[in-house]
This record gives sequence, C-alpha cells and structure tokens, in this order.
Amino acid sequence: MVPPLRPSYRRCGSFLAVSFLVSLLLVGLHSPTIVDDYYGLVEQLLLSVIPQPALVDTYVHLLPPVFQVSVIASGVAIAVCFRASLARRCMILVNILILLVVSVVADVSSASSC
Repeated sequence: MVPPLRPSYRRCGSFLAVSFLVSLLLVGLHSPTIVDDYYGLVEQLLLSVIPQPALVDTYVHLLPPVFQVSVIASGVAIAVCFRASLARRCMILVNILILLVVSVVADVSSASSC
C-alpha cells in the first residue's frame, strides 16, 4: 500500500500568503475597483429585468463583496502555488471567471424573484 503524501508546509504557507496578498490588492484597488465593477454589472442586468433604479440601487449595495474577492484570491493562489501544468493553471483561472458569472446571475435572479 502506498503511504499518503505528506503535506508540503511550504506550499500551504505560500497559498495562504498569496491569497492574503491578492485579497489586500483587490480591496486596496482604487482604479478600477473590482467591487464597484461587480455592482455595476449586477445593476445593469437587474435594471433590464426590474426598471426601478431606486429599488435596484438599494439591493445592489446590500450585496456583500466578500465572496467574489475570496473566490478571486483563492483561485489565483491555487493557480500560482499548486503543482500543475500551464494548461491546468489556465483552466483554474477560467473557472474563476465562470464562478463570477454564476455569482452575478445568482444575485440577479435572487433579486428578480422577490
């Protein structure tokens, strides 16, 4: 029987460090702001369904941006720190984009169903 692999503490530490640094970078960006871009995208999609700007604006600014920032930060850290081929690293980054699109659609659909 093959013994289980021992964890690489160096990789784990680098994963946590890269996640933390990318999170700080995303939160600290002033131009372009990722959070405002996300809110703008959700707002534009929601306005096409619910033509009430005051209601849409109130809903959009109640959305917590923590999920999107953590998805980007952990995805970039996985792509950078874990052993993988270049193609797999690119697929990890593409999955980040897909997850963000799903998040936008989920936020829009939850607001339009109310």
